Amino acid sequence: MVPLLPGDGPGTMREARHILSTLREMPQVRRAVAVRSGSALRSPEGPHTETRAERYSLVGFEGEPEAIPGAIALRGGRWARRPGEIVVGEKVARTRNFVIGQTLRLQGVDLVVVGIGHLRGMLAGDGSLYAPMSTLEDLTSVSNQANLILVDAIETNAAERRIRADLDRVAVHSRAAVLDVFNQYTAQGMIVWQLIGFASLGVAGLLVSSMLGRSVAERRIELGTVRAIGVSRRTILGLIAGDAIFVILTSAAAGLLLSMAAGYWMDRIIGQTLGMEKLYRFDAGSVINVFAIATLVGFIAAFARARGPSRGTGRGSAGGLMLELEDVSRVFAMDEFHVRALTGANLRVARGDFGAIAGPSGSGKSTLLQIAGCLDRPTCASTART
Repeated sequence: MVPLLPGDGPGTMREARHILSTLREMPQVRRAVAVRSGSALRSPEGPHTETRAERYSLVGFEGEPEAIPGAIALRGGRWARRPGEIVVGEKVARTRNFVIGQTLRLQGVDLVVVGIGHLRGMLAGDGSLYAPMSTLEDLTSVSNQANLILVDAIETNAAERRIRADLDRVAVHSRAAVLDVFNQYTAQGMIVWQLIGFASLGVAGLLVSSMLGRSVAERRIELGTVRAIGVSRRTILGLIAGDAIFVILTSAAAGLLLSMAAGYWMDRIIGQTLGMEKLYRFDAGSVINVFAIATLVGFIAAFARARGPSRGTGRGSAGGLMLELEDVSRVFAMDEFHVRALTGANLRVARGDFGAIAGPSGSGKSTLLQIAGCLDRPTCASTART
């Protein structure tokens, strides 16, 4: 277990070397390493002096972190031991093409890359540079300070009691305690992200609902006509389901592509700025939840709008009578011949009804529709009103 000492200020311990000496003299302590974070500008190199300087996160350490089990993650080379040496985080090495043996000039000081890796801890990450504390002090105006001290204890409880007794204004936390606090903050943050997730699910469901509702509304006449000519309701609902599945799958594919593009942007821009390897993480569970809710809302919207067309023709009691033709006849006089196109035709259409007129050629379909549309007058009729 590794106790952490946050110090006597807001994240800063003054007289860090005195505290280190006190810790190292304790029989309960094997090793102690002071850590401080800072930043440094990489000076432009070569003839292109107009190149903008780059600022890097620089972590200084006092002691031998490689001697503490699990304190460092080294991917290549060795850890920095002397002034003038520096270790580069994996992300920085990859994005800036830094290699072992390369010389970096930070604020006018040449430093040789001796390793690629990072220090594990609260101030560390693979987007930082690591150098001995003396190098950090040469590049900044701060000296003899630390943000935390890593302590490798022989017996944790005894070391904690001794540290509390010998050092004032220093808080001691075990690694487990620090992880508990971190998990509490993470849990609080997860509540916010869950609220955002539920809002996203609602927006996705409304979007799919709107798309499917509009699609069905535009096809109401088509669906009503298909139903009127005898197509079963099950077949019509199958057509609507096919449209719903197409819209949902298309929306899901577009959403996945958009989220992956946004995640790539977060990793490349925001992650690089914060020195973090990965901000975006594909969560299959969230994708399934979004897909399920969007599918449910979409199907409800589609079938709710399709209820009228799928039911077929009604009697018009609810919507009111819109068209009524009763005992309508139409006779066309052609020279000495008379052609009877309609004889005793009846038609009632209520508002919101869908219907179809079917029959062989010459059966009077067009004549009936022309009379219904006031484009022609019947020869005789008991009732003809629209």
